[in-house]
Amino acid sequence: SCLQDLELDFQCSQFYPPRGWSLDDDENLEMLRSSISEIFPKQTHFPRLGRLSLFGFRGEETHLLSFLRRHARTLSVLQFGNARLISDACSGIQPCWVRVIRRLQADLDLKEMRFARLLANGNSQRWNISDLGEYSGPDCLKAQVEHFVVHGGTCPLEDVAVGAQRDRETKEHGSFHGDDSWKCCKSF
Repeated sequence: SCLQDLELDFQCSQFYPPRGWSLDDDENLEMLRSSISEIFPKQTHFPRLGRLSLFGFRGEETHLLSFLRRHARTLSVLQFGNARLISDACSGIQPCWVRVIRRLQADLDLKEMRFARLLANGNSQRWNISDLGEYSGPDCLKAQVEHFVVHGGTCPLEDVAVGAQRDRETKEHGSFHGDDSWKCCKSF
């Protein structure tokens, strides 16, 4: 395959649901999003893939990371947005974007990473991500997270990883707010 750049943006707005579905229902809305395992069945590999942009998808953490690791040798630019991690039926482990972000840094040698719009994983992580506002410079949380994925260091979201001690304390004493570039939204 000669595929080097792949940009997929799955939008629900152009989809007309079957009769009886309500677009206001989160579960039905979730069914409208394309699954990573449907888009890229196991062992899918594009030997020259250098740039990947995925928006409007849902997927199991393990399947997403497996697909990306198969492209670690060639992938240099990655973008995610409007994405929801779902539970892995086999492992039963609650999905976590912080874990994914750490694996992106450890497993890939990216030159550029961009997150946008919304990242969610069910009930505990739902982040709204924006380039707009007063926090759009190199010190904003979004820039720090993207810098971590490309250059390493300490993940700026470490304290809010699913299962982290801070995660439990945050639920008891208030929520993670971030800044205007990467902030916690109300849970589903």
